Amino acid sequence: MTVFVALLANTAFCQKTAIKMADKYYSLFSYPKAIELYEYAYKKDTTNISVLRKLAGAYEKVNQPEKVMETYERMMKLESLYNEADVLKFAGFLRKSGDHVQANQVIRSFNTDERKKTIGVIDLDSLKENLARNSSRISVNIIPFNSENSDFAPVVHENQLIFASTRNRNELISRKYNWNDQPFLDYYVCSIDESGKLSAPSKLEGTISTPYHEGAMAYSEYHKAFFVTRNNYKEGKLIRNDEDVSTLKIYLAKFVTGQWNVLEEFKYNSEAYSVGHPTLSDDGLTMYFVSDMPGGYGGTDIYRSEYVDEQWTRPVNMGPNINTSENEAFPFAQGDKLYFSSNGRLGLGGLDVYRINRKKFRKEKASNLGRGINSQADDFSFFINEDKYTGYFASNREGVGDDDIYAFEMDPFVNLRVNIRSLKDSSIVENAKLGIAVINHDVSQEEVLASGMKTFSLKGEETYKLEASKELFLSDFLIVDLDIFDPERTVDMFLKPLELKVEDESGEMARFEVVDLENIYFGFDRYNITRKAKDTLDKLVEKLRGRKDYKVILTSYTDSRGTEEYNLGLSKSRAESTARYLIGRGLNPVKLLKYWEGENFPVVDCAGDDCPEKVHQKNRRTEFYIVVEK
Repeated sequence: MTVFVALLANTAFCQKTAIKMADKYYSLFSYPKAIELYEYAYKKDTTNISVLRKLAGAYEKVNQPEKVMETYERMMKLESLYNEADVLKFAGFLRKSGDHVQANQVIRSFNTDERKKTIGVIDLDSLKENLARNSSRISVNIIPFNSENSDFAPVVHENQLIFASTRNRNELISRKYNWNDQPFLDYYVCSIDESGKLSAPSKLEGTISTPYHEGAMAYSEYHKAFFVTRNNYKEGKLIRNDEDVSTLKIYLAKFVTGQWNVLEEFKYNSEAYSVGHPTLSDDGLTMYFVSDMPGGYGGTDIYRSEYVDEQWTRPVNMGPNINTSENEAFPFAQGDKLYFSSNGRLGLGGLDVYRINRKKFRKEKASNLGRGINSQADDFSFFINEDKYTGYFASNREGVGDDDIYAFEMDPFVNLRVNIRSLKDSSIVENAKLGIAVINHDVSQEEVLASGMKTFSLKGEETYKLEASKELFLSDFLIVDLDIFDPERTVDMFLKPLELKVEDESGEMARFEVVDLENIYFGFDRYNITRKAKDTLDKLVEKLRGRKDYKVILTSYTDSRGTEEYNLGLSKSRAESTARYLIGRGLNPVKLLKYWEGENFPVVDCAGDDCPEKVHQKNRRTEFYIVVEK
């Protein structure tokens, strides 16, 4: 017991006073002093679970996992007082130490109380399998310039790697941080050459750096600026609030007179709570950031703000599919994806990196990036390059210092298994044709799947359009986003069998496997309905007049002259002109389905100008099926 605590023991209301002073030291990040006082208060009242919660948090801040475990074990003895959040925290620390079995036992014990069956017991086998699914596909290497202190928050801008570090500044007076007795955080920068090699780091100059903390940052091309995290610092002074805490704030910095200088504050900074860790969407119109503002789900939550009419809108909490009762931090946006770290989910250890579709975050759940990026330690400040397969992150796994920066490289290809099934009974449809096209890229492939199924190796982080088809089946289309962190994907496509009927000699509808309705034909590079074609269409409409148990399926084609793209458009025009004529003659448009295939599926396979005109004429057609509705 220190002299300070010994003197405190002689005062009246010493336990209450100790807790109040411990809370004060905790808010000032002086965790060692806070721990001493919380331990003293606990000895005075071993049933004070609030003190144990704060004590566990303080031990976590100073990285004393054994003491954290000991404190939670004390807590678990107070069966009528601890709650679900306490159980999740304890299980989280057990996972961080690698003891998933005991973590499962802790949750199972909590669930024996009928009133508390709110936490799902971990399925150890499936958890391990899911989190290990990418371990062989990721190459992770520690960066050579890490210091013995903290290095984290890497970002890449114009062939430079910028990061935050507590490495000693070599100043005459070294400022230290109460939390861990390390120097305050500053920004450092390394050049990246064409081979990816990094230069030795140097301090990033300009008013972007202060004598106090700088943290996570993000660059926006739209704003031509960095959005940075730093302590509330003005005119050379650290500003503290009524609680004697200097909150974190977001600032905008631009490149002026050869260096990065802070020009303005984020509109929703506050003296009462912290705002930091900014990241922006590719278009610069949405900012995601972290805050412990009131009304959140836990310690720190992720919020978003929109840039409208050159103003940032009031922040909105991202909700329970992202935020938990614990801490979410270090968001990073790229494309439709939002990456972030969390210690409030069942994962590998402390902070794990997760990702979610930022445009579908209300419907989707966040997914863990798995072992490799994540470990039993804290893994955070994830950054992925524009190639979508390489990047950086920070971790306090065993390395050089407290927090180290790591580079990673992913295998860019993932496996997509496609099963083509019958909509009638889910059986595999053999010899079906499958087309695969990359959305927004002129890349496609097509083949017949003899077995009705196949696994394709495709580049991840792309969107694909799949089209399955076969004669006498209705086609199926599917849009698939391939995720490099989901290396094995299976999709089922369903073809609807056509039950076809045509009139027999008695005029009754009879069942046939093949429809023999007359085609109509078109002139070269034309889509108007000819006089002969009108006669054929009129007969079709007359035969179906008064009937309700049918659909007409028409499919239009071209010959092989012209480009594939042009012919696809021409066949669409032929399908539309045919449909317009039928509807104009009285056919119910609800009963009509139209398709177009360009130069695909020729009646006579003959390419280019080597074919006689009569052959080309056979391919310039619209075919018809009559389908009985069920």
